[in-house]
Amino acid sequence: TITVSEADSLTRTITLKGMLNFILGIYKEKQLREDFEINTESDAVIFRTRNCIGDLANDICKAYGKTHPEPKKN
Repeated sequence: TITVSEADSLTRTITLKGMLNFILGIYKEKQLREDFEINTESDAVIFRTRNCIGDLANDICKAYGKTHPEPKKN
């Protein structure tokens, strides 16, 4: 269960069912290493991951902005 607060005025509780099974399923489908090794490939992996997270955060912020427009100033 995750609790999310919107601007400290609205709090929502989200229950994610099956998340553990999803995470464990990734280990069956993807080739994952036991330890994180720092090498030339790790730089590319971190860069791609950071870009994906940034893109997703940007999309979420845009969607939030569309549903919560700023009040018009007089």
